[in-house]
Amino acid sequence: MAIRVFLRIKFGVPAPTEKTNDPLKFLSTFVHLGIYLVLFAIPISGLLAFSTINVDLGIALKILVYILYFFLKIHLLEVAIIKFFLEIILWKG
Repeated sequence: MAIRVFLRIKFGVPAPTEKTNDPLKFLSTFVHLGIYLVLFAIPISGLLAFSTINVDLGIALKILVYILYFFLKIHLLEVAIIKFFLEIILWKG
């Protein structure tokens, strides 16, 4: 993840098309940042839960995994909406 974040900072991300509206841009940024934060937090909380044998950290780890699933579902839904609905039906491109 550290390498991926470094490459994202160094080279940036692909620019959205001019047809992409502001709510989709916001949702995309929010979901990507959420995925990155959760993917950093999961191994850290897992390591702490394992090394300290703390039940609360284990519960936090499980919650973080569910949050990751939520972000991934939103991401897949957004991809499907953009690829199918916006590009094929509305933009015809």
